Amino acid sequence: SNPQNLMAGKQTPQKEFKESLITMITVAQRLNAKVAAIGLTSVDESRMLGTKQFSNKVIKEYDDYVSEVCASKEVPKLTLFDQLNNDEFKTSLVDGLHPNYDGHALVADLVIKFLSENGLIEYCL
Repeated sequence: SNPQNLMAGKQTPQKEFKESLITMITVAQRLNAKVAAIGLTSVDESRMLGTKQFSNKVIKEYDDYVSEVCASKEVPKLTLFDQLNNDEFKTSLVDGLHPNYDGHALVADLVIKFLSENGLIEYCL
């Protein structure tokens, strides 16, 4: 993916996004790394000031691409979009996009549970 796309207001093309993700997963698997993916989160569109690349429709499309690639590479994926597409999470977004302390805590709880359930970490409360 090209980091300049965001600065220019462009969306990373679907094909480039998928190819980059496949490459990252393939390299990690070749190194015998434990691989898992964390999905994308929704935004508060009312606070995004018309920024198209941060619409929930587009984010969901790209999250679906992650799901598709993970399924094809047999990589577990934590789907956050549907779990966090609610008012509690949206009110934790500092600017409509980035979570505050409470938002990070919500995400962290889901990530720890997911990693533990998939045998990627040992976690005890």
